[in-house]
Order: sequence, then C-alpha cells, then structure tokens
Amino acid sequence: MGGIGSGRCWSGGGRKTVETRPSIDANLMNREKRLDPGNWGVWRAPGECQDIGYSTSEEGLRLAFEVSASVGRRKSIRQTVAVVRVPCRLGGERAYFVCSGLGGRPCGQRAVKLYADTGGFFCRRCLGLAYASQNEDAWDRARRRAQKARLRIGGGPDVNAPLPFIKPRNVQSQKFSRLYRSAEEAKDRAVEAFIANAQKSLGARKRWK
Repeated sequence: MGGIGSGRCWSGGGRKTVETRPSIDANLMNREKRLDPGNWGVWRAPGECQDIGYSTSEEGLRLAFEVSASVGRRKSIRQTVAVVRVPCRLGGERAYFVCSGLGGRPCGQRAVKLYADTGGFFCRRCLGLAYASQNEDAWDRARRRAQKARLRIGGGPDVNAPLPFIKPRNVQSQKFSRLYRSAEEAKDRAVEAFIANAQKSLGARKRWK
C-alpha cells in the first residue's frame, strides 16, 4: 500500500452501471465514524479503485486519489464532497453526500453513494448510470429470481439442478415449504422466459435469411 491518494483508481472504461464503478458510501463511512470532523485515513473503494485518502472537516469530506489520464500518464484528483445529516424519525441521524455536479453543471442532489468518474466522485444521475438489473431482459430477471429463491432453501445457483429436499436447520418447516414452492415457480418462469427468448432469436434469424 502506498501513501494516501497514491493508489490506482478507475480509468473510465467499462459498462455504465453502478455495479461496475467504485463508490463511496455515506452510510458505511458514517457507521464507521469516518465522517466525524477531524477524522482522516484511507478508504478502499470496491472495484478497481484502491487507496483513497480522505479527511473530514466542517467543509465536508476531502478526497485525494489518482486516475489514469492516458496511456502511461496519471493525474491527481483533489475533491471536497459536502456532507449533510438528516434526523431520523426514531432518533439519530442519517448522512448523505451532496453531489457537486459534473462538467460544470451544478447538481446538489443528496445521495447515499457517489460513483467514480475520471474527474472525481458524482451521483448516479450525473454519470448516467443504471443498475445492472435495468439492463436485464425477461430471461435474465427470471433466472436471477430463481437463483435467489434456490439459495434461500440451501440450493445452488444452477437453475436446472434439482432442488434440495432436506430442510436447512435454521428454516422452519412451514417456511421451507413456502420457499420451496416459490423456487419451483421461479424455475418454471425462468424456463418459460428462456424458451420465449430462444423463439424470438430463432424468428429474428429467419427474417434475416
């Protein structure tokens, strides 16, 4: 690990989804007391972004990191992100970042997460990012739901594999039966979506012939 701000950060490539971008998370940083004034350290963002130096003051969260500007060249980024705290209904408060805007366009949007770009960290709307699930077709969505249902009853991610008949110890019998039926139904919908996709693709190939 190098000095603060010396780590490699995201270079700007890849699909435009939040899952593919390094991020800073106000909830997590607040829970770990990193947003308290006077605190400082290194934040390791998930994904390609490595050591991001940070310090906090009354002005907000100061970030220091590097990005790849071009082949063989890097540039240092210094950014201050405003932080606001909103009281919760049942007590306590929740922290949000305030997006400064991208390309000279002001934003001011409160956000729990900001995502990496070659010029700093900005909100999802400024960067035009979508969630991976928004890029899924009917088959992808059905398969993901089926996998989720299988995992809840102790099965594996393979939609075509047999469902487990042995109830996990931490799941009640009635709940296991309900989850088992849900997993079966999810598998049926996934199979139907796969067939529909295959028929659609076959029809498209025939039209092009």
